[in-house]
Amino acid sequence: MGQFIGGFGAAFILAAAATVIMKFFLDINIIKDRKSVIAYSKISLSVIAIGAVYLFLAAMIFNSIKSRVNFFEFDTLFNFMGVKKTVGLCCDFDIRHAADGLMMPLYPYIVNVIGKIVFNQYLLTASFISFASACVSACVLYSLLSRKFTKEKSVNILLAAANLPYAFMLFAPTYISFSLMLILLSALALEKKNMLSFAAATVLACASSKIGFISVLIYPLYRLNVFDFMANVINKSKVLNNGVINRIILAVLVTANGVILSVLIRSIR
Repeated sequence: MGQFIGGFGAAFILAAAATVIMKFFLDINIIKDRKSVIAYSKISLSVIAIGAVYLFLAAMIFNSIKSRVNFFEFDTLFNFMGVKKTVGLCCDFDIRHAADGLMMPLYPYIVNVIGKIVFNQYLLTASFISFASACVSACVLYSLLSRKFTKEKSVNILLAAANLPYAFMLFAPTYISFSLMLILLSALALEKKNMLSFAAATVLACASSKIGFISVLIYPLYRLNVFDFMANVINKSKVLNNGVINRIILAVLVTANGVILSVLIRSIR
């Protein structure tokens, strides 16, 4: 119960801090476009709500087929991908083991440094980084989509992306969400033709996990206009632009994620 209350307390403090910082930036005109702030805030809140649903679902499934577990025991709920080992490497950072599996040294080092600052709360730090990275990823993806699609279509694609198979791993305390954020930032930098930012984001993505090497592939795809071609196909597709079909696809994705999560949790030993 103490961990549960402490987790909600930490979440409340972080939310309050973010609100104060945003208000300060608005007051001193660092952020001038209030409409953009409101739009991206709505996207971030929606992502947090989706993440909370995934966590509640994982806890409910775990309690049903395994044993009682605290809602904030993220390492237990998502241990089907070795989350406990990942968090352990973050707690006791060792460069010799920081590149185990798909992980690279940047992610465990950042969690280790921030975790020490917040009184050795490494698990909550890793979880907060995942949620924050998921929010930034959604905002960046929306920015990319809005350049090629209408507002309504961009939101629909964003909602579908948040419910793709295994999307719940974005909210687990692992490097996945952090790496995805850097990959999308590299794509946005490339779209804005800022090669310096693209190079920086690509290096950081590769340093965060081996998944980050996907960012290297973005450049040739961009040069070949693959993304523009895909956008044209989606815009012209009668199937993908049908509201009923979109809702059916979304329902199938949500159901599939629930089934996948149940199977994975059942496999935890």
